Amino acid sequence: MELDELKNTWAALDKRLKENNTLNEVIILKMIQVKVEKTLNRLILWDIFSVFILIAVIPVIVYWLDKYSGRLLFGDIAVIYGGIICVVSAIWYIYKIRELIKIDVTENIRDNIYYTNKYAVLVKREKLIMAFVGPSIALLCVAAYAEAKVSVSLWILLGCMFVLASLITAWSYKRLYQKNIDSILKSLGEIKELEEE
Repeated sequence: MELDELKNTWAALDKRLKENNTLNEVIILKMIQVKVEKTLNRLILWDIFSVFILIAVIPVIVYWLDKYSGRLLFGDIAVIYGGIICVVSAIWYIYKIRELIKIDVTENIRDNIYYTNKYAVLVKREKLIMAFVGPSIALLCVAAYAEAKVSVSLWILLGCMFVLASLITAWSYKRLYQKNIDSILKSLGEIKELEEE
């Protein structure tokens, strides 16, 4: 009699332990999914912010061309080049957002890892392109400033703007993009391990 009760008690405890383990796995999975969604939202918001900034600059460029075009050759070239960069960059960011939105933590993890890696490749390509575009814009602005024979204070302002732009760009690629992409991939790997168990 005592042996049967002990077996029943042991079976009930074993069942509870399995239910508890399952519940813990579900809680851990939900926590990881929330972490991935927050990180995704951060990247999406940054890219949307970038699109709005780029689109906001376009009317300023159009106004400048309407008001001041024809006065400085290098100034016109720099502004037109900047306008082209803004339009192409806005389209590029929209494409990146579209790829990032495809990540859904409730769906197939392999697909999510694929889309995250694809987004990472897009960011690396963007970084390479910026290594060319940034200095080319700087050279055009320097040529326009030299042609206009501006004051020293405007040269200092231009230098400060380029330093600030370089710092923001470096921060966004190192701290924002790379850190968040690595976090997403790590979390997706953890979800994959939990699902395989």
